[in-house]
Amino acid sequence: MQPFISLQDLEEYLKTDLTECTALARIALDSACEIVRGYLDQDVNLGSESIRIDGNGCDALVLNDPPVRSVTSVTILSDDSDPDEVLGVMKARHAACC
Repeated sequence: MQPFISLQDLEEYLKTDLTECTALARIALDSACEIVRGYLDQDVNLGSESIRIDGNGCDALVLNDPPVRSVTSVTILSDDSDPDEVLGVMKARHAACC
């Protein structure tokens, strides 16, 4: 799996140029991301995806794979829909809490 933080993000956070130790920095990023994934017991990765959640008429939707960095939209389908239809569509950006 790819790290969910880029080398550029790390350089900006540390306010330093990592050009001379790029390989070592990438190894550190890979290791740190694997530690977070292991702690959360999830395959956390930075990316966007659309997910569908059956709300079963509830007022709240529970995400299966937190952490989520942001939600760009939520679409609620009509109650007149077929009960087997998905009731909610959510676009989310996933990222570890750092």
